[in-house]
Amino acid sequence: MPESTSESGRTDYPGANDDRFHRLGRAASVALALAGTLATALFLRFLFASEAGRRDFDTWSTVLLYYITPAATATLCFLALWFKPLNRLRLLLLLLSVTVSLYVLEFALISGILPAGSSGQAVSPMNRLRESRNKASYAAQLMREFGVPIDSRSPSEALRDFQAQDSSAVPIVGPKNHLFEGQADGGMRSAVAVDGREVVPLGAISQRSTLLCNESGEWISYLSDRRGFNNPDEVWDNPRIEIAALGDSFPHGYCVPGDRNFVALIRRQHPATLNLGMAGDGPLFMLATLTEVAAPRTPRVVLWFYYEGNDLVDLQVERKNAVLLRYLDPGFSQPVLEHQHEIDQAILAQVPRLEAVVRREEEQLYRNRWVYGTLDAVKLSSLRLRLGLVQGTDSDQRRVAADFETDNMTVFRDIMRQAKAKVDGWQGAMYFVYLPEWARYARYGSSGKDKRDAVLGIVREAGIPIIDLDERFRESDPLSLFPFRSVGHYNEAGHQAVADVVLPEIR
Repeated sequence: MPESTSESGRTDYPGANDDRFHRLGRAASVALALAGTLATALFLRFLFASEAGRRDFDTWSTVLLYYITPAATATLCFLALWFKPLNRLRLLLLLLSVTVSLYVLEFALISGILPAGSSGQAVSPMNRLRESRNKASYAAQLMREFGVPIDSRSPSEALRDFQAQDSSAVPIVGPKNHLFEGQADGGMRSAVAVDGREVVPLGAISQRSTLLCNESGEWISYLSDRRGFNNPDEVWDNPRIEIAALGDSFPHGYCVPGDRNFVALIRRQHPATLNLGMAGDGPLFMLATLTEVAAPRTPRVVLWFYYEGNDLVDLQVERKNAVLLRYLDPGFSQPVLEHQHEIDQAILAQVPRLEAVVRREEEQLYRNRWVYGTLDAVKLSSLRLRLGLVQGTDSDQRRVAADFETDNMTVFRDIMRQAKAKVDGWQGAMYFVYLPEWARYARYGSSGKDKRDAVLGIVREAGIPIIDLDERFRESDPLSLFPFRSVGHYNEAGHQAVADVVLPEIR
């Protein structure tokens, strides 16, 4: 019913002169003033962050979201204080409706009712299981959906049970686990020392039952060899190594039984195959392993397994360690690495500290999940990600991104050239095996996959033959090659696909 004013100045619509109506109008004024203040605070926060150089909102969508929207909302809320009571109530109800609708969408994205989409955060089902309040229920859901048994034990629980069967068993402790920021200039040191001198190990603890990982519902373990790698120990007794495989967690064997990772499958046809893959290894660690471990055995073939998901990011970390950087000098080596017993003892000294870190993370996982999850929900993080509106960058991100595009690629080029020269030096053959990540097929953003052409260009420039797994994966259903069709390492079918492609190429 339209509003009208009588000769006496009274407003003529139902309830217009009711005291409760005027109280609602005053309450609406208070609520609008608070909303305007909040919108103003948000606008000033984003403006200050930009002016201080901490964030850059440099696209139209981010300018609209972080500048125009809060400024316009604040202006409207403060202007509404001079509106008639009914119009103030209408505006307040409109703002409440929009706010409630946004949080309903946020809840739907968080709970999985709506798909997160390509801009959301990818979390593997086994990680979701570890974060779940009701592990048994979530494990049963995975079993019904995928038809596989699910071991829901946490890493520390699995290790405790593993060590109950074998008291000498250890968790996987890869070379990257020892690096820590220990210098004022941002450099990284290795926590491992022998006779008081910093050492960067290239393998794990030797000849120990080693608990690896669980991505497909089953905890995987293996017996490490005499140098701390994932091989049958007798491989080292071959007078000439035929194939040496370098890489990170993928050739290492994450997370499939030991006889079904792709290096083990290659070994079935080429028994003298040495697996030198280690979780966390990037290009500089791989060059070091080639220098220290592979080169003395002069393998006929070197397989350089490059994982597009994080190898370049790992290189940014590795470059911060002075010892690893010295491997860019062809004559550098760490002779102490030949003394495996001393290396093992130095690594074992670090295990209690690393286990304590894992326990603390598990203890904090549930609490942090709710604390940070609540903060993310308040900030509508999932919705903004889904709409592609989280695009602001901070100064650290700009610096890292600039390094990623320039210095990092220069070092990667040097590594490829030096690796090729080393292998050529003993008349071996080197192949660059390109391992695609899950994000490529799930249409998630990734800096690694964005650098594909640049990486392959550098490899071709170095004269290294390329074995590209992306072409094979696309022939069928790529997501079926990952556990639960979700983010992670390859499953058994994925490892088989890698072996099926590599074997004909190296014959």
